[in-house]
Amino acid sequence: MLDLLFRFVTKDDISELQSLYKECFPVTLFSYPDSWFQDLITNPALMSYIAISNDRIVGVLVAKIVSLEDCSPGDRKILDTCFPLHSNVAYILSLGVTETYRSQGIASHLLSAFINYASGAYYTQKHGNHKSVLPAPPSSYPYNTVSITDSFYAAAVTSSIKFSPADRPSHHNRTFRSPLDLVELFPPYPPVCYAIYLHVLRTNHAARQFYEHRGFRLVRIQRGCYTIAGMPADGCTYVLHVNGGFTDEFTLETAVATTVAEPFRLYPSSNASCMTTASQTLSQITFWFPYSFTWIFQMLVWLIQIVLCKLSTSLAHAESSPPSSPTSPG
Repeated sequence: MLDLLFRFVTKDDISELQSLYKECFPVTLFSYPDSWFQDLITNPALMSYIAISNDRIVGVLVAKIVSLEDCSPGDRKILDTCFPLHSNVAYILSLGVTETYRSQGIASHLLSAFINYASGAYYTQKHGNHKSVLPAPPSSYPYNTVSITDSFYAAAVTSSIKFSPADRPSHHNRTFRSPLDLVELFPPYPPVCYAIYLHVLRTNHAARQFYEHRGFRLVRIQRGCYTIAGMPADGCTYVLHVNGGFTDEFTLETAVATTVAEPFRLYPSSNASCMTTASQTLSQITFWFPYSFTWIFQMLVWLIQIVLCKLSTSLAHAESSPPSSPTSPG
């Protein structure tokens, strides 16, 4: 059985965390400069904790509580337009586990602890029903003027959520057997979040399935938001709604439809007047669909792939064959 310990990030972890980020995240060199790792220690808005096995850091989670207003315009789609911009949401900046320790429940432990904190579920179990301070969300989305939380209340909650090591007693930096023990050391006032969201590389199918199996839903495809090996790469925004949070179902359906339709797009070649052949297009696409119940669509795509490949092969062969000489009349 894997022996795991959990604790907050400290300044002595920076070098080891840099190695972990380089392994887990292909965009590390572009998105995680040295200042990022210093922020894990000094930025009071960041919640950063690690999993340790055999005195080695094997997993990390970094997250924060923000207002919807602090999200990018595209990411504000994680909540319906009836939620005011001062509504609180939780943002998972990074969650990673070193390769040799994956599929052993470490990421699930780290994620579950944060979800328990951000949703208030931990306080419900530990201290009673925290939702007595939670205003009811709107029942339908068209009412853009609905006020869910008083702006003063929202600001007070957000400002009280500080995780800085400088503010923690030294005994809080010890290791714990459960990440929920770390949650106990965070500010006791519930953050009252309506959504927990994150970004993931579009081609990272293992990570996408991991989040989907834990209730996260695809809400947005972001074109070219990452740079990997000098090339643009797409990202996905995933959301888990809590405490009555929701978004327009059309937004979710559009995101899924975009993913499903992607294999059938034709990409422009270097010659703007030409399009790639079916075989070239198929060779560029990794076929994968969100949500396990869509396996039947996967089968249909494979069948279409076979047909298109055969057709493109036949056409290419026909084009390359020289025309036959006309038969001379006898």
